[in-house]
Amino acid sequence: MSKEKKPQAEADDITPVPSATKQVPDAVMYVGPDIKWPFPVSKGTVFHSGLPAILKSTASKDPDLAALFVQMKDAGKALRELKDKAGALVKHAKAIARQNVERRK
Repeated sequence: MSKEKKPQAEADDITPVPSATKQVPDAVMYVGPDIKWPFPVSKGTVFHSGLPAILKSTASKDPDLAALFVQMKDAGKALRELKDKAGALVKHAKAIARQNVERRK
């Protein structure tokens, strides 16, 4: 059985992959504790096109939850604040953690 050699792709045939570091204007990251309500979200989840409607609605009524959705350009700073347990985000994260416990009861 002979193997046919496939021609190499021409440079014009290659579609460039967007840079992983390219900032998407509406992209936000959730930096708080994992939640199951109103929609399951884990720490570090990135929403590239803004928040889904259910999260946007809930966050508009809950300032603690809203504060934990940060612009991608601010995500590193926010994660450091939480790791160092310094800054306003710590208060919001603790409030969401308390809500998680209350919802499990």
